Amino acid sequence: METTTLSTTTATTPTTDHPLAGIEVRPVAGTLGAEITGVRLGPDLGEDVVAGIRAALLEHKVVFLRGQDHLDDAAHAGFARLLGPLRTAHPTISGGRSEAAVLPVDSGRGTRANSWHSDVTFVDRPPSFTTLRAQVLPPAGGDTVFADTVAAYAGLPAPLRALADGLWAEHSNDYDYATAHATTELSEAQTAYRQEFTSTVYPGSRQSRQVIL
Repeated sequence: METTTLSTTTATTPTTDHPLAGIEVRPVAGTLGAEITGVRLGPDLGEDVVAGIRAALLEHKVVFLRGQDHLDDAAHAGFARLLGPLRTAHPTISGGRSEAAVLPVDSGRGTRANSWHSDVTFVDRPPSFTTLRAQVLPPAGGDTVFADTVAAYAGLPAPLRALADGLWAEHSNDYDYATAHATTELSEAQTAYRQEFTSTVYPGSRQSRQVIL
């Protein structure tokens, strides 16, 4: 398993006490997302804490651990490695950094995404988890929004689920560069970089907890 280093009534949100004192898991949305408190992330976490984080991830699909300002790239990657063997930060980006498993995403340099996407599903074995660490945030906005494709599949009418079950979908990183291909003259190196790991074809739904791909 690999890892690459969101008239009304109001109800109280339940929390789940972790077996270790001081650790809580609090759901933050209807079908996905939970906040974990009482954990200081790093490469030296105990196996029981890592198991608890993994279990929360599998149950809630997205987890938030706030206030981890002590992390640098090495500690970030060290924690991620506890969840599974690391691959490079992105399949089409070579190393050359002190921590090649961590990919800088800087909106000032254009490395941002403003559309729905799934991380590196164009490879034949997508990572099980992706970790994201915010370093500089705008005073307003800048949210990262997550979608629950398990709930999306489960909510489909039976005929549409059957249709999805019979389809195959091509996942390609060429989507990321389609506009650039049309408007920008690329160097030979850039062209080669963008043609690497071009696509993988998947069933329209897959896994024991079926998701829409």
